[in-house]
Amino acid sequence: MLVPKQRKFRSLGWHIKGIARARNQAIVVYNVVKQEAPDRWVKELYFQTEFRAYLCARTKSKALMCTYMVVDATTNRVTSIVRHGRPLIA
Repeated sequence: MLVPKQRKFRSLGWHIKGIARARNQAIVVYNVVKQEAPDRWVKELYFQTEFRAYLCARTKSKALMCTYMVVDATTNRVTSIVRHGRPLIA
């Protein structure tokens, strides 16, 4: 019979293996960046999916009436820009 502590650590084995696998894979992160001045951008939040980052940027842009941008953190590529709650289409 296992002692409660041993049982607790044994059940964490699958979690630790999952973390080790995640380290080997590239984890994509999307940053939500706010424009404070014409040449100044400030990183505010980050998300694992582009859709959630876009929804956050759109909501904040509507609420604060300013420009937000979603940036892929691994490639530093801008995926979308939202100005006053509306997408900016080039």
